Amino acid sequence: MAATASATPTSTIPYFGRAWSISVQTQAGGTFQITNTVAAGEEPLRATFRIDTYMLTAFWIAEVKVYNMTASTAAGVTGTSSSGQPQNMTLWQFNEALNAGDLVTISAGYQTTGQGQAFSSLGNQLFQGHLFQAAWTRTDVTDYVLTMRCIIGLMEDTLNFTSNNIPKTRNSLDVINQVALDAGITIAGINTGASTALSNQRFPRSQVFHDKPLKIIQDTCKQVGVFPWLDSKGLQLRRFDPSDTSGDNPLNAKPAFAYAPVNLTVPSTFTTTIKPTLLGVPNQIQKGVVFRVMMDNTVQIGTVLQLAPGTFINFYAVTPGPGQNYPPAPNPSGIYICAGVRHVGDTRGPDWYSEITSFTSNFFAQWLQGTQPTTGQVSK
Repeated sequence: MAATASATPTSTIPYFGRAWSISVQTQAGGTFQITNTVAAGEEPLRATFRIDTYMLTAFWIAEVKVYNMTASTAAGVTGTSSSGQPQNMTLWQFNEALNAGDLVTISAGYQTTGQGQAFSSLGNQLFQGHLFQAAWTRTDVTDYVLTMRCIIGLMEDTLNFTSNNIPKTRNSLDVINQVALDAGITIAGINTGASTALSNQRFPRSQVFHDKPLKIIQDTCKQVGVFPWLDSKGLQLRRFDPSDTSGDNPLNAKPAFAYAPVNLTVPSTFTTTIKPTLLGVPNQIQKGVVFRVMMDNTVQIGTVLQLAPGTFINFYAVTPGPGQNYPPAPNPSGIYICAGVRHVGDTRGPDWYSEITSFTSNFFAQWLQGTQPTTGQVSK
């Protein structure tokens, strides 16, 4: 007796069974979505993505590729002909249905999280931004590929030029607010340290600002030690000052969780929540560590995290010589601040991970002072 085909099964084992969703909301009001969940007898499409989100870069970038869409899915992207079939000829035209400015959302993770929660597109969102470029290509003769490239902040910066005369007695926060308003950028978050530092920077005389929006924002923030970046919600402003005792200073927060290899035994006195999702061995960099974990949407820029006790770290490779700056030793406490995340996924391939770049707390103090770590200095 032949087996009966069934819909995509759902795993209840934590971190097992990939789950994902990629959707596009067009400016015309249409919605195009593909997910890992399909009907009986069908197989999910292959999709790949790479998302780069870093604190010290101007733009966040995401690239998504969708392979060999079915007729019904393609019809949703290209529109349908009178016969109800996708208009395949429009796949190769420049004016196809996907246009710059359409909203792209990427969610990925596992069918069941470590906390026992089921996957959801909203709860496991990795990226949301406007489409910059859509391209249809054919690779290896057999594969038709839709590539979507998204860049957060590029259009706001490229298509705007701000020129303002800020009166005396005004401050740097007024500059940021005015420039953001001119460029159509929402200030989505600012902590107490950043607000105080920018507000205290007052001008003894009127100032003229004439440049691209992000250039003015970056230069203004740099003068008072504030880190700016654009994310899916808007402009984020943070100051990581060890001397700041404010409750919203990330340096005063306890680690949200600690990453560890599977089956690592930690001391009974260790109370931070363990995430046994570490992949491979973390690599030391001059300012902290870089490591990979199983796909994780919970870690964000500014998140205080930890490597569990007993986690091995590959030391920074240095060739001694004249003028060589030695990197600091790894942080004994294993506590770091997330400064960037790269999400990489292939729904039918081996890649399904998040790569985290994290800095030690003294990186921010040195950045504020414009100094470099000295030989033999211990990170903390």
